[in-house]
Amino acid sequence: MTTAILTVAKSMVQRFEDPREVLPRIIYELEFLTLLTLPILLPIGIMCLATWKL
Repeated sequence: MTTAILTVAKSMVQRFEDPREVLPRIIYELEFLTLLTLPILLPIGIMCLATWKL
């Protein structure tokens, strides 16, 4: 039983990633999502602003 607990604890420690490694990946994913959604949202935004009356 103790060996199983130690194995689980070691695997949890190994899974913990350094924030310096995670931050560039998060920035890359945000950039990817922006580039993916911008061509769709930009025309919709322009149409909404064109029909918006003050």
